[in-house]
Amino acid sequence: MKTISYSHSAGKTEIFIQRNFPFSSFFKENVTGKSIAIADENLAGIISKTHPDFFKSFDHLITIPEGEPAKSFEEYEKLIERLVDFGADRTTTLVAVGGGVTGDLTGFAGATFMRGLSVYQVPTTLLSQIDSSIGGKTGINLKAGKNLVGAFWQPKGILIDPDFLKSLPQREVYSALGEMLKYFILNSEEEFLSFHSVLMKETADSLLNSHFDLLSEWIEKGVRYKVAIVEADEKELNVRALLNLGHTFGHAIEKYYGYNELRHGEAVSIGIWFAAWLSSEMGWLAHEKVNLVRECVLKLVPSEKPSKQWNEEVILNYLFKDKKKEGSILKYVIPETIGKCRIHPIQDLNWLSGKIREFHQTELKW
Repeated sequence: MKTISYSHSAGKTEIFIQRNFPFSSFFKENVTGKSIAIADENLAGIISKTHPDFFKSFDHLITIPEGEPAKSFEEYEKLIERLVDFGADRTTTLVAVGGGVTGDLTGFAGATFMRGLSVYQVPTTLLSQIDSSIGGKTGINLKAGKNLVGAFWQPKGILIDPDFLKSLPQREVYSALGEMLKYFILNSEEEFLSFHSVLMKETADSLLNSHFDLLSEWIEKGVRYKVAIVEADEKELNVRALLNLGHTFGHAIEKYYGYNELRHGEAVSIGIWFAAWLSSEMGWLAHEKVNLVRECVLKLVPSEKPSKQWNEEVILNYLFKDKKKEGSILKYVIPETIGKCRIHPIQDLNWLSGKIREFHQTELKW
């Protein structure tokens, strides 16, 4: 078992990575009060078949809807009411089992119910294992945009079992690799070039089977990248904002198209492509590097265009309501080169609108 920990204002969170993780014994040893697992309806059914004894580790299981609709005030209220029904108190531990949506909603409930319950994260998707389960960000969505209500609430522990990934659809694996692309562009040109080389040769299926050790290695690297930034900036006051690479434009198109048309990691991949292209337009990133980023994204995003027609006005409206906007300035993460990114304040939003229009017409072509 590999153990990675990070320090924060509330103490320390330990991250455990192991195939065939001993969940039952872990929770018996580490949870003294009542334990309540929270998972989406679809995943709960899958885990009951793939890991028949898993949910026996907990006193109760609460299921929530699948996908982004679960991150709403309505579902949050339903979750809180179920906690009351089950007699949850300040000694109760919540265990988020699933992807980022479940982790965000469970974490937010943990941060707010009775002013704070202990939370463990059991991420079962590649995206949540390398990114969303780490760092204490929680939240729910509003009609105006994603994650506009939330809190920082650090989990007591994060338990990563890579074997959960073998039940994932191929599209979910590719989607999550968009966040892996983000880490490599943020941190290392050498790692990015290696990642690009693998992507050009392998399929998601081969990564899950023939090259599962490589996928596990990427998980550990992603965890270490995320931990380093969270420790440096827990509340996203400076360098942690670099993790928003690809997310400003990505969140806007994700909100517009919806989960069925565009997964989170796919939207982030396109957002990274736009950020790289924008950097080149500003005279920073070399054209050949943009081409490499484009090749990665085209491998990770479905080749079919979404059925919903592009609506620039609506997308820009979502983008300019991004929580990273301060007054009339939008803080945009842009790669100066592969391995070095910067937070660039954009004051001329009309200029940015024009660049998005140009990118859509000449690059994305949706």
